[in-house]
Amino acid sequence: MDELLGEPVGKLLVVTPLELVQGQFAAAASGGAVDDVELELARKNRSVVIIRSSMRPLMEDGVVVGVVVLAEDITERKRAEALIAAQRQLLEIVAVGAPLSEVLDSVARTVESLLPGALCSILLVDQESQTLRAGAAPSLPASYTHAIDGVAIGPNVGSCGTAVHRNACVIVRDIAEDPLWADFKDLALTHGLRSCWSSPISGESGSVLGAFAIYRRRSEHGLLPAAQCDRKAV
Repeated sequence: MDELLGEPVGKLLVVTPLELVQGQFAAAASGGAVDDVELELARKNRSVVIIRSSMRPLMEDGVVVGVVVLAEDITERKRAEALIAAQRQLLEIVAVGAPLSEVLDSVARTVESLLPGALCSILLVDQESQTLRAGAAPSLPASYTHAIDGVAIGPNVGSCGTAVHRNACVIVRDIAEDPLWADFKDLALTHGLRSCWSSPISGESGSVLGAFAIYRRRSEHGLLPAAQCDRKAV
């Protein structure tokens, strides 16, 4: 929170309209009380922090001379609430026997909702041809998804093909510079994709069934610690 000090509110706001905040400040400055205001603010690294604030007029000799704002960081709580809601929705989809494509699409959208700016992709292994086939990519450009559908599995095949080949997480913070993307960087950059990490999806037997990837439209040197990039079992 320290990095937000001294910055104009309008510069920090991500989703909350500036006009709404100005109205709340005006209400407090007029002598009223404003409670439970939720704001989404941007950190220096462009991640989002959610705060809940209350505003009270600062009085001196019966005159309002300022506004006191009390703020609480509720980012983790809001993310936990979103995760619980998303898990409930996913379980409902599975319970009614939805097609695999619908389940995968829901998984991708769930992760995207928890990671602002993320573009998720799920590719499935075609064991016969040893290629990766499109499973779900709700936010990636359709032309890009079509172009990588059927890409080979190998040691230098972007993030996903390499992750499946190694059976290990692959983090590429800058597609333009990473040798794993030498044959695919023009395709990715043309579609505005600048970074990508991929983790293999493993079955109960340990066999690799596919790859889960998160793309971003910027190079990301603080993308995700390797310790958090674990293989996912289905």
